[in-house]
Amino acid sequence: MTGNRLGLSRRRFLGGSMAAAVAGISSDLFNMSLEAQPRSVAALPLDELRPMGALDEAYWWKVRSQFNIVDGFAFMNNGTQGPMPRVVREKNERILREIAEDPSNNYRRDEINAVREKVAQFVGASAAEIALTRSTTEGMNIFAHGLDWQEGDEVLWNSHEHGGGRGPYLTLMERRGIRPVIIDLPSPPESQEQIVDLYEKAITPRTRAIMVSHITYVTGLVTPIKLLSEMAHRHGLLVSVDGAHPLGMLDLNFHDMGCDHYSAAGQKWLLAGGGTGVCYIKHEIQDQIWPLMGRPPGENATATRYESVGQRNVPSLLGMADAVDLQLTIGKQNIEERDRYLSNRLRAGLN
Repeated sequence: MTGNRLGLSRRRFLGGSMAAAVAGISSDLFNMSLEAQPRSVAALPLDELRPMGALDEAYWWKVRSQFNIVDGFAFMNNGTQGPMPRVVREKNERILREIAEDPSNNYRRDEINAVREKVAQFVGASAAEIALTRSTTEGMNIFAHGLDWQEGDEVLWNSHEHGGGRGPYLTLMERRGIRPVIIDLPSPPESQEQIVDLYEKAITPRTRAIMVSHITYVTGLVTPIKLLSEMAHRHGLLVSVDGAHPLGMLDLNFHDMGCDHYSAAGQKWLLAGGGTGVCYIKHEIQDQIWPLMGRPPGENATATRYESVGQRNVPSLLGMADAVDLQLTIGKQNIEERDRYLSNRLRAGLN
C-alpha cells in the first residue's frame, strides 16, 4: 500500500493515530517503533495523572500506563468494547474474590447506591433518575416497552439508527400496532437546524416520541439533542436518546440536554467493562414508564424500579465507580478534546 503525504502507510497511520481515545496512543508514534515499546508499562498512581491538554503526548503516554494493552496493538474499536483500565480490572477481581470468600455478602446495596450517586453526578442528573443496567439496549427497551402505546401511535427515528434502538419499536409495531416514521437524514446534514426541522416536519397528531442516537454509529454525527428536545417538548413529545457512544467520550449533562430518557453503555468509552450500562429517566416522566420487569415492593419512587432483573454482576457494577474516577482524574473536557483531536488527525491523514 502506498504511503500518504506524511510518508506513512495508511495502516501505519491508523495504528499510530487512533488506538483507544482514552488509552490514547499518541501521534508521536509516527516517529517511534510500536515494537520498541515495552509490553507492560508500569501504571502510575492516579494522583499523578494531572490534566495537561489534548496535545501533550507525554501526558497521554502516562494515561496509557493505566491499561494492559499489549505492545504493538493499536486498539481502535471502543465503539464495541473499550479496554478495561487496570483499576477497574483490579476492582472486579477484588470484589469477585471477596464474594467467593464470603458469599453472604453479595448484594452490596449500599456500595451500588454509592456508584449510582457517583454516576449521576458524572452525567448531570440526580441519583433518583439513574438505573444501573447491563447495556444500552436494555435501557432502550425499558423506555420503549414502558410506555402505554395505542394502535396507530407513531415514533420518529432517522435512517442512521442502530438496530439496538430500533428493535423494541419493531416489536411494538407487531404487538401493539404502532407506526415507526423514518426520517431520511442527509449525510452530512447542512446544519443542526436542518436536523431539527426534518424531525419537526415529520410530526403528526399521532406522534408520541422521538428515538434518536446522540452519536450515530455509522457516520459519527453528533445530534443536537438539546435543540431537538426543545422542539419536541413544544409539541408534547418525549425524547429517548440512544447514547451508546458518548458516555466517556463527551462531557455530558443530561439535565442541560433536556431529553426525557438517555441510555448509555458502560463497556464502550466509559471503559467500565462488559455488562454495565446507565439508564437515565427524567423524574417527571417516571410514572409514565412502566418497569420492564415486575418491581419489588417499595421500589416505585425512583429509577431503581427499573433495575429488578434478578441476580446482578456486582463486581462489574462496583467497578463503574473506578472507571468514573479515572475519567474525572483525567478530566471530561480533556478527554473530549483528545477524542476530537485524534478524530481530526485521522481525517486529515486519510485525505
